[in-house]
Amino acid sequence: GLVSDYRLRILLMLAVAGCLIVLLLGICLGVGARLYWVLGGLLTTFLVTLCINLLLFAAISLFNLIALVLVAGLGLDYLLFSSRTTDVNSSASDYADSRHAITASMLSTAAAFAVLALSEVPILAGLGTTVLSGVLVAYVIASLGVRRNP
Repeated sequence: GLVSDYRLRILLMLAVAGCLIVLLLGICLGVGARLYWVLGGLLTTFLVTLCINLLLFAAISLFNLIALVLVAGLGLDYLLFSSRTTDVNSSASDYADSRHAITASMLSTAAAFAVLALSEVPILAGLGTTVLSGVLVAYVIASLGVRRNP
């Protein structure tokens, strides 16, 4: 039907976008530990959030896929900010700024999508739950990458 066609198109667009993201990150970050950390964290965030959704909803809807795109974008932001603290030129100020930015973003995003997750409208509740769980997973993974250089 129409919804399954849209689901297939979104999956195809996600695959193309994923390839472009890998290419652009490879160009911008260069091949190395930082690139692998960001890509590995992004993939882990995506897969864990997908598994959480499958456990909670037993299926992935079109709206869950759209929410996963948002989770991937937020996760990428968190991971890029956290990975910049591993640079040898980063200072204690960079560390504090990155930690603050990631935490403030997560708290405001989690609060907004927690409200949606509590909605009585199933589509909104699913969207809110997907993004809320994804943001929390992305925050934990990004926090593991924030390192203070001696």
